[in-house]
Amino acid sequence: MSPSRPAQVFRSLARCVATLGRVGPGRAAGAGARSPAPGGPARPVLRFLPVLVLLVPLVPLSLAVPTAAASRHHAATNDPRVLIYGGGVRPASVSLAAGGVVTWSVDDFDRVTLVSDTGAWPSQTIHEGQRYSYTFTTPGSYAYHVTASDGDEQYTYHGMVSVTGSSGGGGGVPTTPVPPTPVPPTPVPPTPVPPTPVPPTPVPPTPVPPTPVPPTPVPPTPVPPTKTPVPPTNTPVPPPPPPTNTPVPAPATHPVALIDGAQCATPCGNGAFNPLTLTIRTGDTVKWTNTGTNYHTATCSGSCGPATWDSGLMAPNATTPPTYSYTFTVAGTYNYVCSLHAPGMAGTIVVQ
Repeated sequence: MSPSRPAQVFRSLARCVATLGRVGPGRAAGAGARSPAPGGPARPVLRFLPVLVLLVPLVPLSLAVPTAAASRHHAATNDPRVLIYGGGVRPASVSLAAGGVVTWSVDDFDRVTLVSDTGAWPSQTIHEGQRYSYTFTTPGSYAYHVTASDGDEQYTYHGMVSVTGSSGGGGGVPTTPVPPTPVPPTPVPPTPVPPTPVPPTPVPPTPVPPTPVPPTPVPPTPVPPTKTPVPPTNTPVPPPPPPTNTPVPAPATHPVALIDGAQCATPCGNGAFNPLTLTIRTGDTVKWTNTGTNYHTATCSGSCGPATWDSGLMAPNATTPPTYSYTFTVAGTYNYVCSLHAPGMAGTIVVQ
């Protein structure tokens, strides 16, 4: 409400009083009635004075209503609500301050799966008529997507939550600054340094040249020649062994299933790779298939192994499950993950 609102109310009341003052008994009774004598008392004004007295206390109430409405508006802007319905996500983008709460509700669908693209909150399954709320305490941009099902088909919608750095709004309790308590420095005794031992300098021995001794000549002893016949050796040489033709196995394709937590035999969080560890040969291919009901990926990035790959988002599809294949040409160990559910959903491939 603008500051001029009280003046407008009082001016309206003044006009009402002036109008009542001009209305005489003749007009109030209808045509043909007599008017009061000239100079008579203005009795119509006194007659409506109690009504005016009742209207005056309503002025403060008219000033208080906008203040309460403004407070409700401030609270609503930091706690936005998002509706997931047949037309998509409304609103698709919301903004709030740190500490605010976003509430999602469902209409027109049997169930929806709410997934944070950045992993800010765990994936949530919301049924029609239910709600899910999340408190954002860190500023930033949070993209998310929704997989909705009406029993026959599935739909995917995207949304964004933008969180600013402060909740604002005023009305907080001021804090009295407390001066820091001086802390005297703690004396640190000097660390004793042991003396460094100096090894003695070795003195090399003085070489003494040997005294040369002349050799004593020894006459050779004559050896008579020996004429022993040597029979010829006719040992046959065996032929070389035949070559071995060991067949090299052809490249193979190994399947890996991406499953949800409900499909695991033991608790596995939001999902797992089946099998968790796979050993293959160089040149073999691994084929991943999303058999669950949530979005998954098969991603090897950074220093996960000698080579990298990324399947991208693999949407759930009970009729035709999505697949992704990769052929390994470099031997080594690869530790890969699902980028939406890491680090809990991880697998290992050993290439020999």
